[in-house]
Amino acid sequence: AVGADALGELVASPRCGRGELRAVLDVLGERVVADTTGPWQAGEADRLAHAAVRLLRRNLLLLDEVEGWAARIGARALRDRPAPAGVNADAFLRSLYLVLALGQEPPPIRADLVLTLVDFLRELHPDLLG
Repeated sequence: AVGADALGELVASPRCGRGELRAVLDVLGERVVADTTGPWQAGEADRLAHAAVRLLRRNLLLLDEVEGWAARIGARALRDRPAPAGVNADAFLRSLYLVLALGQEPPPIRADLVLTLVDFLRELHPDLLG
């Protein structure tokens, strides 16, 4: 959780250019889909989602890059639920959706990314969101 907060601070720096932001986005994604022995307990999903949105507010990455990144997370959630890694990926996608949909200062790609996340969430939760 503290690492997510640190990444959020890092990506806000004007010294981070497109290449660095792309690398941090990859690190965030790797953390979300990492194998684990249990579900997150300290608000990691929310804190990682906030870090991701801070990165996206910089508006230096292409929508295709971000959608591909989200697709990798969605694939892990679909493949591995109810295992902890799948549960964590699902929790992150839900948190990211909420931060994008309801948060202040949305990134420019918000509308498109929200639609992508809705598709994943409907597939993950057909009984609730069918």
